[in-house]
Amino acid sequence: MKRFLRTATVLILFLLTSPALAGQQGVAFVTAPEQAHTHCFADNADNAFKCAREKCHKAGGQECLRTRWCYPAGWSGIMSINLSIGFHFPTELCGMPNREALVAAFETMCRNWENANQCNVGLIFSPDGKEETADIAIDPKQ
Repeated sequence: MKRFLRTATVLILFLLTSPALAGQQGVAFVTAPEQAHTHCFADNADNAFKCAREKCHKAGGQECLRTRWCYPAGWSGIMSINLSIGFHFPTELCGMPNREALVAAFETMCRNWENANQCNVGLIFSPDGKEETADIAIDPKQ
């Protein structure tokens, strides 16, 4: 009986959540350190990472590494973090409920990153994949 209830519960949860996710896209991010940082939206991780890796190689990336996948994508973005030691790198956030929450999360991340001296949100993506050049500078000391 327990096994039946457990199976029935899993099946019910699957049926309840599947229609809510139908038609939504996920987002994959790929990085080739010091060479390229790319992303793609797709309905599954394999397709999205394949697309992002192809873009990365076309942009000159040698070793294109999978860095993040979110499904559903929600509001997503890329921020560059510049450290006081002269090193800089991109980082991504995804799956946020709205644009304001995404920017607030990037601000919190920047202000709590050890040795960060400047952060810049460069790109923001809506849940349907529309790209916006953001150019939002964040001072981690404020």
